[in-house]
Amino acid sequence: TNMKKIHENLAFVDLMSERYGELRAMIEKLTNDEIIDNHLSSSQWYVITIIYKRTSSLSQLNDWMNLSRQAIHKAIKNLQEKNIVTVSDVEGNKKEKSVTLTQYGESCCEKYINIKHQIELYIQKQIGVENMKLMKTYLGKDWHLEDFKVD
Repeated sequence: TNMKKIHENLAFVDLMSERYGELRAMIEKLTNDEIIDNHLSSSQWYVITIIYKRTSSLSQLNDWMNLSRQAIHKAIKNLQEKNIVTVSDVEGNKKEKSVTLTQYGESCCEKYINIKHQIELYIQKQIGVENMKLMKTYLGKDWHLEDFKVD
């Protein structure tokens, strides 16, 4: 196929990026199709998965997430309007806010996690259990990228 030809010419980093983008878009679309009443953006899904099963402060989210402060605040405001998160004051800190998923937000996240799991099993069926284990092992290893220097 044409897609196969394109993939053959991509460098490792491009291939990883391409696959990541493909999977992320697929998971978001399938989950958005499941929660008919709300369409969530990538950054909104990102926030939801980060705060799932925990209460996080806005400053923690700013530290953890690879998004601008404005993007995080916009995503949270939209999620709040959709009744997916609640934002509350932090006791003893006037500037800080905490963000928690509502029950509805948790059920959205659980659908997302379930679809992600199903896709993972599907890929495992395509490439084999051993290859999936290897891929997870290699992707989970510390590649010491902080030591990399350009020649």
